[in-house]
Amino acid sequence: MTSKTKTKKPRKATKAKPNHKGLLIVVEGVDGSGKSTQLEMLQNWLNANGFATVKTEWTSSETIRPLIKKIKKSETIVSPETFSLLGLADFAERYQKIIAPALSAGKIVLCDRYIYTAYARDTSRGLDLPWVEHLYSFAPKPDLAFYFHVKPEVAISRKINMPKFYEAGADLNLHPNIKKSFCIFQKRVINAYLGLAKKEGLTVVDGETEICVTFPKVQHIVAKAIQDKFKIKLL
Repeated sequence: MTSKTKTKKPRKATKAKPNHKGLLIVVEGVDGSGKSTQLEMLQNWLNANGFATVKTEWTSSETIRPLIKKIKKSETIVSPETFSLLGLADFAERYQKIIAPALSAGKIVLCDRYIYTAYARDTSRGLDLPWVEHLYSFAPKPDLAFYFHVKPEVAISRKINMPKFYEAGADLNLHPNIKKSFCIFQKRVINAYLGLAKKEGLTVVDGETEICVTFPKVQHIVAKAIQDKFKIKLL
């Protein structure tokens, strides 16, 4: 176990209210939970029904992504605070350039991981949740947030390649074996997600169940949100 990183306690974060014209839909979960596949299916379904959608993924900004990728690829160890701030910088750029403009234009924004990814991963690295929440206090609460839940063993069984350095929490020296380190760290992240799901009201979806069973449920929830937001009923 690693000792908790002590950080200065910030003022209580106040979450921005979702007063945008569009609809912000978020999927969360560890790699191998099926969240990205379901989000892609959701986008195809929405596009087929005539809705303008924009999709954005975690750490995919033009400016910050190359630096994060370089750090991960070289397995350079940076502090949990530094790693957290890099993720914040990436998110802030995407929010300003992609998410906020699309929501203002009345589009449906689909986020493959949102602020809850930072909450779960950063606290699993020992950072205090209030500190992380304060960093992202500018981000509005999503209209819908799904958490796709799977056990760590299931997540790793679905991986084709060996877990990556930071993905496995290898920077924390949890275990010399990368797969065992992955399971230890992902268990922390999953437990953090479960706590967030209860605290933030995320809709929990069983990621171990076949997509043909869970996706219609996701569709139903999204269709209800669209009806409430845009007054349009989907068949």
